[in-house]
Amino acid sequence: GKMIAALGDESDPWMCSVTVLSGPGGSVMGTTIAPFVDGIATFDDIFINQAGNDYILEFGISYPETSVATASSQMFNVAGRPLGLKFDSASILIPQNETFTVSASVWDEALDEAAGPAVLASIGWDCYASLVSGNLSGTTNITVATGDGAVIFDDLLVEEPGTNYDIVVDCTSSATDETIS
Repeated sequence: GKMIAALGDESDPWMCSVTVLSGPGGSVMGTTIAPFVDGIATFDDIFINQAGNDYILEFGISYPETSVATASSQMFNVAGRPLGLKFDSASILIPQNETFTVSASVWDEALDEAAGPAVLASIGWDCYASLVSGNLSGTTNITVATGDGAVIFDDLLVEEPGTNYDIVVDCTSSATDETIS
């Protein structure tokens, strides 16, 4: 058949909703109800809040009440959120034998911003700081609590003088089996 371009009018448009029909357990988040405009319902900001395979979405008329059958998407996979670490600040000069702090944020690379609570809700991290071509002492292993995105090493120490040292921070999550740097 032909596409129907007029479903209701601007003041009282038909509405379409989207839900997860099948998959490993995630939910559709964002604005899950959209008006039909010129026969098309556009969902600008939906996402699925859990990575996994074999998702199928279901689209249905949510207003007005009708007997129109729902439509299903093709099966698709949702990859994990691309996360990384972004150092909050770094001192170029670090005095020998004086403690210093290194802090970073878990970074949502898709949005280019600090990862929010919804992204980190089920993820905790075990983090390790090291010094390339040198020795780093102090508390070099920390645990970042589930839901927290602040990675803070607050008593690091470089005992040997040197130049061009690079501090590396790696964080691993057992919840996602992922390592970020």
